[in-house]
Amino acid sequence: MTARDLLQQRYTLPNGDTAWRASPLVTAAQEGKLVLLDGIHRVNLGTLAVLS
Repeated sequence: MTARDLLQQRYTLPNGDTAWRASPLVTAAQEGKLVLLDGIHRVNLGTLAVLS
């Protein structure tokens, strides 16, 4: 998992173009929801730095 994976997800539009959307983590933060980060101890510390 990379820092970008924590923040954004790339997806394909019906016409074949790609676009970016907020990750579930970002969406939850924006909506004030609780997030459970199961297995977070396996993620690189540099990746976790984006959460600060």
